[in-house]
Amino acid sequence: MTSSNHSSDDSSRASSGIDRRELMRRAGMAGAGAGMVSIAGCGGQNDDGTTTQGTTGSSDGSGGSGVADDSFANYVTANPTNWQFNHFNFTQPFSHPMQTDMLQRWVISTNEFSDYAVSIDEFDGQNERAVLSVRDGLTWHNGDPGDPVTGEDLMAWFVCHAAVNSTVAGLYNANDIEVTGDRQIELPLDGSVNESIFRQSLNNFWLNVPYHRYGEYVERFMDATSDEERNSVRTDLRSASFDEPFGNGPFKFVSRSSNRLRMELYEHHPDADQINFDYWDVIRASTDTASVVLGMAPEGDIDMVRNFTPPQSVLSQAKQNDGILTNQIPALWGQALPFNCGHEDFGNIRVRQAIAELIDRDLVSRNYGEFGVPVQAPSGLVGNINGQNEQTDRWTRWVTDEGEEQLHRYQNPERGRRLLREEGYTKQGGKWMRPDGTQLSMPIKVPSGYTDWHPIYQTISSLLTDEGIDSEVKMIDSTSYYPNHYLEGNYVTAATGWTLGRDNPWYTFGQWFRPLADKVYKMNFKPTEVEVPPVGEPDGELQSVDVLQLFQNVRNASEENLQEAITEFAWVANQFIPMLPILEINDTAWMTSDDWNWEPAKDDAAWQAKWPQWWFPRMGLMNGKSN
Repeated sequence: MTSSNHSSDDSSRASSGIDRRELMRRAGMAGAGAGMVSIAGCGGQNDDGTTTQGTTGSSDGSGGSGVADDSFANYVTANPTNWQFNHFNFTQPFSHPMQTDMLQRWVISTNEFSDYAVSIDEFDGQNERAVLSVRDGLTWHNGDPGDPVTGEDLMAWFVCHAAVNSTVAGLYNANDIEVTGDRQIELPLDGSVNESIFRQSLNNFWLNVPYHRYGEYVERFMDATSDEERNSVRTDLRSASFDEPFGNGPFKFVSRSSNRLRMELYEHHPDADQINFDYWDVIRASTDTASVVLGMAPEGDIDMVRNFTPPQSVLSQAKQNDGILTNQIPALWGQALPFNCGHEDFGNIRVRQAIAELIDRDLVSRNYGEFGVPVQAPSGLVGNINGQNEQTDRWTRWVTDEGEEQLHRYQNPERGRRLLREEGYTKQGGKWMRPDGTQLSMPIKVPSGYTDWHPIYQTISSLLTDEGIDSEVKMIDSTSYYPNHYLEGNYVTAATGWTLGRDNPWYTFGQWFRPLADKVYKMNFKPTEVEVPPVGEPDGELQSVDVLQLFQNVRNASEENLQEAITEFAWVANQFIPMLPILEINDTAWMTSDDWNWEPAKDDAAWQAKWPQWWFPRMGLMNGKSN
């Protein structure tokens, strides 16, 4: 989810559900990567309201853990006192990856999965069932130790994700989940399900739905007998705000101020003995991320920026700064241009295709920087970039050779102009005019805080302005962008990621076309009304397609026929383009190494799991250096 200082799928964690952050790439964005504060001087407000220079060291100043720095700090740009703790509510949610545990770990480069908070004990896709268990020894932060994390909590996780229409929810029947043991559930699948798709569905999610907190919504959803009742649960769950934090991870919430949220080591966590420092801080620092990363070492308060795509000049300076460590991780993600498909102009597939032809994705990528490459055939297929930031054709492995050749590349501005003329638009005095005589206008809403996104959309706007289309970038405050604009369908065109941070195209198709996607991503079209030209004939007469059947075909496909099923769906995505994938990127993770040991070599596969900063402490691969 995610580029730079935002989280991808599920608004990161919020976005997990969106997983949308991906939302987050998409959303969860607040917890993992948002945040800020002036790096110079590093003055901050303590939890008691006093101010101080610097925030590192133990709370009593003794450095009692025996390490040079007993508090590790990651960077955010938001005010921690504004956060609330219901991560299903996209308005300033907070759920830190060290405060709760991820369901599983996925090493992208080797495609290896490791169970973590949850294990898949049995998976029988043909007989439509799976058995899953919570990790033994995992407890909530509500005591010393707290209550065990149970099968009932795991059931609550799946039910609430069904309530909010998370992508994973399309794979099972929430109403028939059975709690079969203290830590175990049996999950009834919704028809036959490809196992690799199910496994990837658990990525980028945290076990963060305690029944004691979400039980009201769980019971209401399971008792609901109509869509109206289920929608009511969804609305209430999305709007609820929790004041009290909770968690089950290796660090437990202690306190927060306007500039810092502090967590302390939770010694009852199964992996607590892998960690030799006492605190994990979330520090608010400057929105100028470049200045933050360059100030991290040797004297800065910030020890980590989860990911930030820098200008080359910043990366070069950082490489000369002893104590700053960087590494690149496949984003499986990139920026896109979603269209409001209910708009008078952009609800027209031919207008969307025309815009796609007029946008030079190669130029946009160059303006973004060396960490991104243009998407070659916009269609939801991931794999356009390698670890050296070079163009690659790995995306072609998802489709047949014939299917790959048929996908339209959208590199022909003259076709774009022809399509506009065929739809009644005319060019007069260098300006494209709508059939009613007014100028064609395409404003682009962009979150103001995602600074490395801005050159992308500014370039698009400039290209269209030069073409004669009225276009401007409208900056929207980052805290309100997703909940009040993008997720409400309140835009003409917008900015977001085009995947959910997983490489199987099923997830991208789900983000764009899933039956309930319009209630989550709000591109304002109904999958039942999708029309596209015949396969291989981009200018052919539009025909209705059964998107729901295409979606089922991919989900149910065996590994042997998955490529055929994806090929069929990719053509529809390539032609309908509810959002236009612009580029695919690598993420750059930033860490300090002056006070911290990061054990694996930079080319070790262990780095290629999102995000190593969350995993290495748990695995004993990152620790504080001794005094």
